[in-house]
Amino acid sequence: MTGIRRTAWSVAAMVAAMTVCPLHAAIVTLQDRNAEAAFDLSSSAGMTTWKVDGTDYLSRQWFWYRVGSSGGEQSVDTINPAPLYALTNTNTDPGKDTLLVRYDNSDLRMDLRFQLSGASAGSGRANLVALVEITNRGTQTKNLDFFQYVDADLQNGTKLGLDAAEIFGGNRAVQNGTFGPTSSLAVSATGTPSHWQVSPGLALLNSLQDGLPTTLNDIAGPLPAGDMTWGLQWSFSLAPGKSQQISIVESITPFTAPVPEPATAVLLAMGALALAARRPRRRRD
Repeated sequence: MTGIRRTAWSVAAMVAAMTVCPLHAAIVTLQDRNAEAAFDLSSSAGMTTWKVDGTDYLSRQWFWYRVGSSGGEQSVDTINPAPLYALTNTNTDPGKDTLLVRYDNSDLRMDLRFQLSGASAGSGRANLVALVEITNRGTQTKNLDFFQYVDADLQNGTKLGLDAAEIFGGNRAVQNGTFGPTSSLAVSATGTPSHWQVSPGLALLNSLQDGLPTTLNDIAGPLPAGDMTWGLQWSFSLAPGKSQQISIVESITPFTAPVPEPATAVLLAMGALALAARRPRRRRD
């Protein structure tokens, strides 16, 4: 992890040193070997796709923030909906595997670096490293809350609500499908976030978008299998000109869940179909 931290310290310098362009396309894509990731950088949809061997395991992953203890959270793209960004290839494999993006205004700057690492075809494995650097460009100390939100679908990429999720030690989240051969998502963050939450359905996302201040409830799970989402929250103060760095390491791997008894399997399938019928279509804000 030491090397990742060293990289995180220089994210802002890397963005400044590279040739960057204003955002014109709505979606930018990373590719590396058997993996693909897509980002909508101009809206709170954020990271909308993470495919491994052709299966998409992600509905949404993105970041929100709040300055002070009142008012609601805002997605990072609201800092500047036309950010500068750069796509690069850091290895000999075809495709751009690294994204640098800068959201800034006269008061606040957020530099994000995403690096996608695929594996051999058919392995079911891929990694993603996200490095975040937040800088106070204002003249007053800011009390900030920064949130990571993840809505993944590990039951073979389906929206059937058969996932389980749990947060360990406040800084490591594990989510996987619960029926038969499926996949697992493991996420580790530097340091220990101030708060965390595992939550079913849209409750967590709604709390980040309701215009009211959010403090995650520290429910770490595991909860009964369903359409699981989860989030991490960092709270800190930044003096003028100072920066805060956060690094997040994510991996998707194959997973074999215990096979339930036939009667239990029927009940799970019926419940999943009912949930799928009620779940609203994903909205890209």
